[in-house]
Amino acid sequence: FNEANESFKAKDFPTAIASFTEALAICESLGEEGAELGGKIKNIIPTAYTNYGTELYKSKKFDEAISTLKTGVAEAQKYGNAKEERKATRLIGNIYFTKAGVDYKAGNLDASLQNCDNAIEYNPKAHKAYLYKAIIYSERKDEANMVEAATQAVNIAEADGDVKTANSARSTVTTYFINAAQESFGKKSYDSTIKSLDKALAFEPTNQTALYIKASSYNALQKYNEAVETGLLGLTAPNEDNDQLLGINLELARAYEALGDNANACTYYKEAAKSANFKAEAEAKMKDVLKCQ
Repeated sequence: FNEANESFKAKDFPTAIASFTEALAICESLGEEGAELGGKIKNIIPTAYTNYGTELYKSKKFDEAISTLKTGVAEAQKYGNAKEERKATRLIGNIYFTKAGVDYKAGNLDASLQNCDNAIEYNPKAHKAYLYKAIIYSERKDEANMVEAATQAVNIAEADGDVKTANSARSTVTTYFINAAQESFGKKSYDSTIKSLDKALAFEPTNQTALYIKASSYNALQKYNEAVETGLLGLTAPNEDNDQLLGINLELARAYEALGDNANACTYYKEAAKSANFKAEAEAKMKDVLKCQ
């Protein structure tokens, strides 16, 4: 037992575990006489496995660390050490997540997904593992699984107060669907564009880019009331790009003009004219068509 303690202090955990195990066998052979010391050993053996697994993890010996920690979990369960069982289990989840990151960077997406699932198995609240899954599924254009993983990431991260991860998960989905919307918008498939944007806005209801494209799509479909409603919401959204903001003003002006509301059309054309990209159209409308004052 004393030899095991010295090895434990020196972080020679394999030797410590072997000595503790031998000492425990002797204690058990002594019956009542060895019961007290045996109890101490049963408490410390799981800790030795956890500490050993931690050292292996730090040395990037991931598979060996996982194997050691799984043995530690079994030992903790065997001896009723719930605290060490939780600690080792959580650490196993962390290592699997680390492996997922290594695999992702190496382009091994199948392995990364598997290790994300392994991480979640050992830590169901591993919101960053869900985020990785959402990112991978977005790259694979697997919309259903992307949305499901991102939803889990957002819900768990928000419950844990991890705003950064929650926002990253939202951004993963909105970026995917905005890209899809821009592609269909370019093909003049405006109904498809709006469907994609609605999926993006389900995760970020005030995403200005999505609202801008959606207002443009409604104008293209001659749904001017919807364009106005969407455009006004876009003006109140956090401003991502000033030219984009002025673009929303242009879409509002176009919609109000089509609806016969010249006063509002002039107001928004005046704002849109502040952009070099929209100035020619806006000024022509104000001067030659609407006769704005």
